Amino acid sequence: MMRKTITTSLLLATACGLTVTAHAAEWTMATPYGDASFHTQNNKQFAEDVAEATDGELTITVHSGGSLVSHGEIKPSVRRGTIDAGEVFLSVLSNDDPIFEVDN
Repeated sequence: MMRKTITTSLLLATACGLTVTAHAAEWTMATPYGDASFHTQNNKQFAEDVAEATDGELTITVHSGGSLVSHGEIKPSVRRGTIDAGEVFLSVLSNDDPIFEVDN
């Protein structure tokens, strides 16, 4: 339940950021999980929801299975602006704050 709440919160935070920057743009989103994973399915649904909520002004292309960048490179790539969005297992962020290891 905790993981779902944190993931939902992160997606919601991302969605809030999207509404501020949506100007007929296309974003790339990386996920390390394969197409059959519920993580990737959630990301694809999120992308569809964003496109609908912005009347197509913002589309997000989900790149699954580490095809865009590796799992460990998702956060640094978003931070650098190389990619627009990504999903990571929260424990990958534990170097920033130990709280991210709580779900492990």
